[in-house]
Amino acid sequence: MKYQINLLKEAEKDLENLYKAGINLEPLKRYFSRLENKPYLVSKSKKGDLGDCRAVEWGSGYRLVFKIYEKDKTVLILAIDKHDNAYKKAKKRNK
Repeated sequence: MKYQINLLKEAEKDLENLYKAGINLEPLKRYFSRLENKPYLVSKSKKGDLGDCRAVEWGSGYRLVFKIYEKDKTVLILAIDKHDNAYKKAKKRNK
């Protein structure tokens, strides 16, 4: 069964900003497809404040930080940005 990908409104803004900055989003599209099928295989679990989150590295130094809701078969994208920024944003948005 496939997982549904959902983005927080703030994560949609992250995506918009990366697009406006001219970042190549093609590799990210491939990760969305992989997350739909096997979110645990393509990502790494996090620790500390983000212990209930997972992350994927894409492009050169970018991160996609998300949570998996197994009951709903949903992947919720919290943040998409450069390494440190993505984790800072995800910590603020992780509720």
